[in-house]
Amino acid sequence: MKVSANKGFTLIELVVVIVILGILAVVALPRYIDLQDDARESAIVAQFGALASAIKLYHNGWLAAGHTDAVEDLPSFGDGTIASTATGWPYGKTTSEHQYDACVSLWHGLTDTDITAEGTDSVNHVGQIDSDVGITYRDNTCIFVAAHFVQKGKPTIQMTYNNATGEVVIDDAKYDHQGNQVP
Repeated sequence: MKVSANKGFTLIELVVVIVILGILAVVALPRYIDLQDDARESAIVAQFGALASAIKLYHNGWLAAGHTDAVEDLPSFGDGTIASTATGWPYGKTTSEHQYDACVSLWHGLTDTDITAEGTDSVNHVGQIDSDVGITYRDNTCIFVAAHFVQKGKPTIQMTYNNATGEVVIDDAKYDHQGNQVP
C-alpha cells in the first residue's frame, strides 16, 4: 500500500498568487473610488433634472389655470413657499434680504430630496459649504452647483435657472478650490 503525501503550495506559487492579487487590487481600487463619484454625480444630475421638470410643470400649471399675472401660491404646486413671476415662472418666497435664499426655497419647495442644499452669497463660496449642492443667485438666475466636486478640484455639474425667462441649463463646469469658475 502506497501512502501519498499531501504536498502544500510551494513558496513560488504563493508569491505568484500574492503578486496577482496585488495587481488586481491596484487596478480595481481606483475604479471603485471613481464609482462613488460617478454615483454621486448621477444622483445630482437626476435631482437637477427633477427640479427642471418641476419648474416646467409649475409653469404649465400656471398656464392651464388661465393666469395672466403673478400668483402668490399656485394650488397643488410646491409646499407654500413658491410664487410665480408675472410670466408664470416659479420662484421661492423668502423674507431674507439674500436673493439666493429664494433659490434655496425653490429647491426645497418644488422637490423632496435627501440631497442637501445650502445657499451662499457668491458662487465663489461654493467650495466652502457643507452640503451636496451650493446655491447662489445672479441676474434673475439661480445657480445650483455640485459642491463636492468643487471641493475636490474636479469638474462639476451645475444647473442655472432664469426665473424671468424660464430657461434651465444643466451643464458641466469647472471651479478652482476657491470656487471661482474657470474656462
